[in-house]
Amino acid sequence: MVLEDDKGIHISGVGGDVIGVDVSGSGNIIGKGINVDISGTVSINSQILNKLPEEYSTAFKQFIEKINEQIKKNNLNQQQVQPIQESITELAKESEGMIPDKEPSILKKQSWKEKFFKVLKNVIPALPKT
Repeated sequence: MVLEDDKGIHISGVGGDVIGVDVSGSGNIIGKGINVDISGTVSINSQILNKLPEEYSTAFKQFIEKINEQIKKNNLNQQQVQPIQESITELAKESEGMIPDKEPSILKKQSWKEKFFKVLKNVIPALPKT
């Protein structure tokens, strides 16, 4: 419903995320779980990591640490880091609901593998040249 009065326009009955610059207030999400800091390193939002079993969360943190070492060592720019960030975040989200030592469903396994291979494809440029 839209109401107009002398104080402006008010829209009620809607909700959702707000993404933008200089946005403030409650319920606003900036970045939506994707974090690439100014130095061009990769991270995973703690809200995503907290949804994973401890074993998986620790593995993602260690993996990111190693990837960030290579990103810095090879001086990757923001355009090279962004696809790595996005694919790692997607893989972490896909890992939600998976349990160590328990076989996931065929569809979950297939989806996870696709996201894993996307991470590999994006990470290869950051790895040492041999």
